Amino acid sequence: MNNYTDTLVQLGKIYLYRVTAFDTLGLESVYSDSVIAKYGPREVDNPLATAYNNGRKIISSPTGDVVYLVYSSIDGIYYCYSQDSGKSFSRSELVSNPGGYPALAVDTGGIPCIFWVSGSFIYYTGWTSSWAPPDTIGMPVVNLSPPSMVCDTTDTIHLVFAQYRWLPSDTGDLVHKENFQGAIVETLFTNIFCLMPSLVVDDSRNVHILWQGKRSVCYKKGAIIDTIYTTQSGERLYPVIDRYGNRLTVVWQDRDSGGNLEIYSRHKTDTGWQAIKKVATTPGESRFPTLMTT
Repeated sequence: MNNYTDTLVQLGKIYLYRVTAFDTLGLESVYSDSVIAKYGPREVDNPLATAYNNGRKIISSPTGDVVYLVYSSIDGIYYCYSQDSGKSFSRSELVSNPGGYPALAVDTGGIPCIFWVSGSFIYYTGWTSSWAPPDTIGMPVVNLSPPSMVCDTTDTIHLVFAQYRWLPSDTGDLVHKENFQGAIVETLFTNIFCLMPSLVVDDSRNVHILWQGKRSVCYKKGAIIDTIYTTQSGERLYPVIDRYGNRLTVVWQDRDSGGNLEIYSRHKTDTGWQAIKKVATTPGESRFPTLMTT
């Protein structure tokens, strides 16, 4: 027997396995070393394992059968995948240590790549037959925001982040990078209030960037700059942008007139920005919205 399927496992239980073997004379070998396995939810030791919502942590293939997942733990960045639409996942693989706030993208061939940050350094790696040794860019700053990353139709990587020159971090430079090695770097704005930038690239390779300004949600496409929402709440808004066809969708969180933290959205089509809508009116506070287009 070369393999064994345990049909009696229960969700959340921990199992210990050892094997032995018999030769043709019926003589039994000593037991092997133990293998410990747990069947059930994947556990992490980091409450920010999939933070924050501006960077994609889970992506599916166009057919939905392959699902890619990246997350952080106290000891580094981990990756796993599913080939059965998320019913089961591969064993988590350590991509690099240290690091936090990973962002995931997948090219047109289904090859994943990951960005993450550690202090004032940005790290990048892509999958070949294994995870390549990470490339590193050290920025002349003291801190970086969690990055947002997408891969366009020509397999070009786009990355947006805010870089801060002092702490606490809220005023800094908004930066767009195209590719990693030999990167095209655009410093879009300097010394502005900028939190949690997010981006998406359309089929014409137009880059749409969203971020939280001072008591506002701001949008940029080329030379077009819009303030699409203003507030007096002083809340962290955590805005996110995505697209389907020629329609952009933006979501964010904020306090309503009753003081409850709720989710809001706004669409942009060929005719311009549509009215703001309240998406969630759930009990308690609604936080950290994300988007998925189908």
